[in-house]
Amino acid sequence: MITFQDVTIELNGVRALEEVSLCVEPGELMGLVGPSGAGKSVLLKAACGLIPVTSGRIEIAETPLNELSEDEILDLRRRIGMLFQQGALFDALSVFENVAFPLRRRDWPEQEITDRVLIELERVGLSHAAHLLPEELSGGMRKRTGIARALVTDPPVGLFDEPIAGLDPVTGSRILNLLRTASTERKVTSIAVGHELDTLLPVCDRVAMLLDGRLVYLGSASEMPEAEHLAVRQFFMGSEEGPL
Repeated sequence: MITFQDVTIELNGVRALEEVSLCVEPGELMGLVGPSGAGKSVLLKAACGLIPVTSGRIEIAETPLNELSEDEILDLRRRIGMLFQQGALFDALSVFENVAFPLRRRDWPEQEITDRVLIELERVGLSHAAHLLPEELSGGMRKRTGIARALVTDPPVGLFDEPIAGLDPVTGSRILNLLRTASTERKVTSIAVGHELDTLLPVCDRVAMLLDGRLVYLGSASEMPEAEHLAVRQFFMGSEEGPL
């Protein structure tokens, strides 16, 4: 469903990704981990066409991004649910209207918009907050609103950048369970970026780790402590000793 083939990306003369090859299978929830600055957010933004590749190839549902026109990329993004690090909510819109925004862009009938948004808010536990503005929300509520907006169209692909960063463990677990449910029940093929390995990894089917823009691990979470790359083992264990 999501394929990166020898993807290299240069930003301002610096290589943010270098020859990354990675496939995410249909319905899979893949965790994407690595130190800050490893290239995780760049990879997500490249996957939805926000950042062009310098070389290599990205395909979404066997559609190569680098062969699409600007209008075709915009159409492709309609099939991708994206959660940005800070939520990227519209400050002047209520929770309801933020979640409804993708549906309005698709010219859904008003009653269908209302019905779908209320269902999505119920899923993320925010039915009581539909009228609130983003400035009135806690960090966890903002993240849940962003997830509801990302999933309200039932997209085949979901990209979630730091969905639980800065949240308490209970709220973080609830959000990750939402992503797991989206994968298993709604068949959303997803990539979730995070540093909270103890909560992120158990809900993921596989884990990919980036280091200095390179893919250094791809496999199960259970095999990370025995990974060949020393940095992978150090990152998993949270140890001060190692190359990181």
